[in-house]
Amino acid sequence: MITYWTYNNGLVESETIRKNCWVSVIKPTPEETDYLIEKLNVSPDVINDILDVDERARYETDERWVTVILRIPLRNLENGLPFYTVPFGILISDSMIITICSAENDVIHSIVANRMVDFKDRSNFVMHIFMKTANLFHSYLKQINIQVAAIENDLLKSTRNKELHQMLKMEKCLVYFITSLKSDEILLARLKSLKISIIGEFDEDLMDNVIIEFKQAMEMANIYSDIQSGMMDAFA
Repeated sequence: MITYWTYNNGLVESETIRKNCWVSVIKPTPEETDYLIEKLNVSPDVINDILDVDERARYETDERWVTVILRIPLRNLENGLPFYTVPFGILISDSMIITICSAENDVIHSIVANRMVDFKDRSNFVMHIFMKTANLFHSYLKQINIQVAAIENDLLKSTRNKELHQMLKMEKCLVYFITSLKSDEILLARLKSLKISIIGEFDEDLMDNVIIEFKQAMEMANIYSDIQSGMMDAFA
């Protein structure tokens, strides 16, 4: 799905692409992928990297685009892992911003719901996405902790395979979160040391706040992981 956004005292959805617009791409179809490649001159390799669930967080630039790929957390409402992470791509040029993700996500939903995020300020827009990502990690980690506590109560009453499998899934979620948080932290450190003409200078206070949020999320994930590992050892 592709949606076009302009900014005029708030986000305004547009039916067609315009100069200095934001193009939001979620779960692109083959036809939409071809459109990005042929009409917007996006490299097919970049699109494939962003849609690759195992792609690491990184930054790169070429003649047309500055590309920032971070990893964002997702909540899974279907069977399987309750939480996992996927790449989220931000492509910035002189004339537009494109965001690409392989799944529906709360990062985009929150920006659209806010309506007041000015993507014309490119550095602020990038940091806003990082900040929302950090906040989602915090929120989902708290939900993981609540679910683990509920599973632990069930295990105390009766040790069953069902609860043990649920606990293992939660442990796997935490491993995904820790790995992605480390990757995003490294990317943030690199962005802080760079001066990118297309993006502009990052607000140091805002970036420092984002870095602090990621560090706190990492500490929280590590603590929960250590507690859960100890719990699993005890039940074993």
